Amino acid sequence: MYRVAIRNAKKSIVIVNAYFFPGWRFVRDLHSAAERGVEVLLVMQGNPDRPVSVGAASILYNDLLSMGIRIVRYNERPLHAKVAVIDRRWSTVGSSNLDPLSLGLNLEANLFILDREFNAALRKNIESLVRHSCEEVTAEAIPRKSLARRLILTFGYHVTKRMPTWWRHFPRHEQQVLPMQPSSGGSGDKPG
Repeated sequence: MYRVAIRNAKKSIVIVNAYFFPGWRFVRDLHSAAERGVEVLLVMQGNPDRPVSVGAASILYNDLLSMGIRIVRYNERPLHAKVAVIDRRWSTVGSSNLDPLSLGLNLEANLFILDREFNAALRKNIESLVRHSCEEVTAEAIPRKSLARRLILTFGYHVTKRMPTWWRHFPRHEQQVLPMQPSSGGSGDKPG
């Protein structure tokens, strides 16, 4: 649903997400939107409860910025929001991060809402958050990482991307549905 909405966006895309390392098709859709003149804003963690998540997401920062995508970081406390508003009508709120684990392995749920009033209220809250609690990410401000650190983060990114596929090969507990046995008493007996 995200990718369909992004591909159909006309004016703006605002995504607020705690753990952002989507697949390349998602990134490509954001890039295509930016090339069409759509304003794309990503609000990400700056003060995470899991520092590795910022490191993994930061691998994409230079590419995203070069695509014309604006990035800001929320620094007041760990960010756990998973919301987005696209244009003036489409919104989503839920538990799904834009990462391989949430999209392919974890049990997550999002609501997709087509409502102008809800979108406007959510957009207003996000704009206030960005204005008062976020810092802009610029290419110049991204610290240079050593070659070893870049290789480790890139490796970690690709391993995480593939984890849902790998997990499918491990045995899992399957839910069993067993038929109920009728009680031996009559229909008026209490279950034992």
